[in-house]
Amino acid sequence: MYSEPGGAGPGLLARTLYENYGMRIDNYVAVNMTTFTKIVDAVGGIDIYLPRDVDGTTSPTPLPYFSAGWNHFNGSQALAYSRIRKIDTELDRIDRQTEVLCALRAKVTSAEVLPKIPAIIESFLGNVLTDLTPEQISRLVAVAPSVGTRNIFSVTVPREMLAEGSEPMALATPPVHTFVWHGDEARMRELVRQFLDGTYPSGPGASPCK
Repeated sequence: MYSEPGGAGPGLLARTLYENYGMRIDNYVAVNMTTFTKIVDAVGGIDIYLPRDVDGTTSPTPLPYFSAGWNHFNGSQALAYSRIRKIDTELDRIDRQTEVLCALRAKVTSAEVLPKIPAIIESFLGNVLTDLTPEQISRLVAVAPSVGTRNIFSVTVPREMLAEGSEPMALATPPVHTFVWHGDEARMRELVRQFLDGTYPSGPGASPCK
């Protein structure tokens, strides 16, 4: 469960999910914000349709204003869109990050970009934290176009099951409180069980990638 040296943050996350919810993580890939920006630029940017304007200018660190309609994002714009959080909730930010990942998947599997992916991956391997070998990554790239969007899921705990709150941060001096979500642990464990069984989510809206 990536408790071995080298697992780092992804290893701790994998262990946390397993200890609390019995969810076993098979593999991981982690990138920092700088590498994410460069990856988006390397594939020529991504396209996202926004049903409404998204105003990031009110964030503590001002971010761009994105207009409704189709937007072509370069790496910096994709990162900025993913980071907007103060206009609504953390769950809405997760939805925006999912949009970005879906758009990146669509671009990576497009006919004009797919042949370039092995070279792009090789150029970024030194800046990506993963337990996948280059050979495994190449095989995943080869099968990616055949994986339909209906096989891709993004699941969050239903909002009605969560309540906003705060908790003191351990070892913080002076004392500092941080924002947390409070939820029904038993109900959340049941949702995870249903997810692992393949019964949650279900229906036409189960896949986040259109």
